[in-house]
Amino acid sequence: MEVLIGSKRKIYLGLILIMSGFLWAAGSENIAFDAVVKIRQAIYSGNGAELFLAAMLNCLTLTVTYSLLGTGVFLVNEGILLEARVERFMWVVQFIVFILLSSWTGLICTQYFEIITVPLSMAVILLMIEWTKTPKASLLPRILIAVQVFFSFQWLNMMPKLSGLGFGRGDLFVSIKVTGNYLNNDNILN
Repeated sequence: MEVLIGSKRKIYLGLILIMSGFLWAAGSENIAFDAVVKIRQAIYSGNGAELFLAAMLNCLTLTVTYSLLGTGVFLVNEGILLEARVERFMWVVQFIVFILLSSWTGLICTQYFEIITVPLSMAVILLMIEWTKTPKASLLPRILIAVQVFFSFQWLNMMPKLSGLGFGRGDLFVSIKVTGNYLNNDNILN
């Protein structure tokens, strides 16, 4: 298979974003600890707002990680062009590379890889980019789509009603759901 190198700047920027995603995942351990503190404060005070803040902190940290990784994969993919007959299926390569990279964040830090929402959110992002015919030159619309979809799918992990379907199996997600149930504030998360 012949590989043609396109824009080296896109490849380098993509690799920098991927490394930034890993560094953010490793460096955001304190933010996850702050979410645990907010959960504890919600239990002591009985305040559902503290629980909501913990859920937001958790969603935002994971959204940043996956958005950096996803955008990096998009850029590296654009920088490396494959033969025309394989180029149609580049979304499959993007999907597989993103899943591998995002699952490796669990090895670097304590972030739990959600087996349902992370692949599903990347599939939705790739479909949205394909269906909206977003030009490959414009990066901003793809970043906005990625951030919004990753955040919304991370919030699905917080919803207690979706627990039976396998959503939100990570430690913080389960802690937030159990605390919401204990405080009778499930409606905040649903």
